[in-house]
This record gives sequence, C-alpha cells and structure tokens, in this order.
Amino acid sequence: MSAPAPTPPRCRSPRARRRSAGPPRSPRPPRRRAAGRLPPALAALAKRFGVRDASLYTHIRGLADLQERVALLALTEWADALGAAVAGRCYALLRGYDLSEPDATDAVRLLRSTLHGFSDLEALSGFTAGRSVDASWRRAVDTLHHTLANWSKI
Repeated sequence: MSAPAPTPPRCRSPRARRRSAGPPRSPRPPRRRAAGRLPPALAALAKRFGVRDASLYTHIRGLADLQERVALLALTEWADALGAAVAGRCYALLRGYDLSEPDATDAVRLLRSTLHGFSDLEALSGFTAGRSVDASWRRAVDTLHHTLANWSKI
C-alpha cells in the first residue's frame, strides 16, 4: 500500500492570514531623548530660524505652522536666487539696446518690475477682465521693446 499523495497547501486570503496571525503587535515606542533635546532635523530648523532648540515649540503653533514657515523660507530663498538670475538675464537682454550706465540699471529695474508684477498678478488670478492674458503679455513686451529702443529719446 502506498502513502497518500500530499495535499497542496491551502491558499488563504490576506484577510484570513491576518486573522490567523494572532493579535497585532503594538507599535514600537518612540526612542527616548534627553529632556529638552529635539530630533536632529528639528534642531537644525531651530538654528535656521534663529531660536534655541528648547524654545522652538514656543515659536510655532503646530505642524501646519511649521510646514508653512518652511515653505515660505524655501520660496524666499528661491525668489532671491531667481531674482539674481533674472537680473543677469535682463542685462543680457539689454545688450541689443546699447544702453550704458545709469540707463542700463534703470532699464533692468523696469524689466524686472514689469516681469515680477505681471507674474504675481497672473499667479493670484488678478487679471479678471475679459481680455486674453496672453494678448496683454504680448502688448507689454511690445511696449517694453518700444520703450527700450527709444530710451535715449525719453
């Protein structure tokens, strides 16, 4: 007499496996830190914001406030870097207009303020009139070109 054929393993659903696995394990308790010590990332943030580690929580109103402040800091740093890049590009754009100082500086300021103002208004949905924003932008660029081409006559 031969041995009975082995039965294939039963395939159980994930739900059935969870039920048979026993009670769920409790999450690991957080690592203990010395009193008044922040995790390294938060300590770095406290330093970046110019406050003592222990007093960081007195300067923020919770996680959402912290996230907002970090986002604002990142945007400010990005805007500063972008501003410097735009200023460099503006000077490059002005080469074709043959402007010397102090006219070149004034022209760069005109370009930057126009670009900045237009982009801010567009980002804030500040253009509510029925006219196409693209058409207004083309008009602004044409006007800037006309102004720069005739700078010495103005």
